[in-house]
Amino acid sequence: MIQWSTKKDRVVAIRQLVSILCTLYFEEVTSRELDFLCEVISVGEVSKEAKDRFMINYKTSKENTAQILTRLTNKKILVSKKYKTGKDLHSYFKDVLDIVDGKQAKGIVLIYDV
Repeated sequence: MIQWSTKKDRVVAIRQLVSILCTLYFEEVTSRELDFLCEVISVGEVSKEAKDRFMINYKTSKENTAQILTRLTNKKILVSKKYKTGKDLHSYFKDVLDIVDGKQAKGIVLIYDV
């Protein structure tokens, strides 16, 4: 069972988790980049379907989506696929995909210095 300390909204919880991972391990992302990442996680991979859903849901162009892909690649959040052309999520996000799919119940512990 996955329990979030959020508004009990699955979409909001996933968005918060993705934002935290980006901030802790990469660079902060813009709200548009976060929107795109959440669509990718919702679909399960960086694919034409994820790009199309993003363009429809957020009323953006193909060129703007390509710019977001480039920025996320530069931040190392998206990486080149090993055996095919295209992009893939960084391995840190694989656990998020498993949590979303209900394949694993993981706890996330944030440790910080005071």
